[in-house]
Amino acid sequence: MSPGLALLAGDDGLGFYRRITTHASQYLGSEGILALEHGAGQQNDVLHLTEKAGFRTLEKGKDLASRDRYLITQKRG
Repeated sequence: MSPGLALLAGDDGLGFYRRITTHASQYLGSEGILALEHGAGQQNDVLHLTEKAGFRTLEKGKDLASRDRYLITQKRG
């Protein structure tokens, strides 16, 4: 995927996260890990998508500027 494609993530910027969270369970074993990097200000929205898709949050992380930047989640067995 080209970096420019990331700019085409829908009006709210969450299009790719929707696709990933919707289909990730098919590719992960039971209790598989899904790690996602997201834009500053998107953590709550991405968190909602992962929870809706059946993942539980293991870790929320910040970047070097102390902005929310990633989630590590686990598929519920």
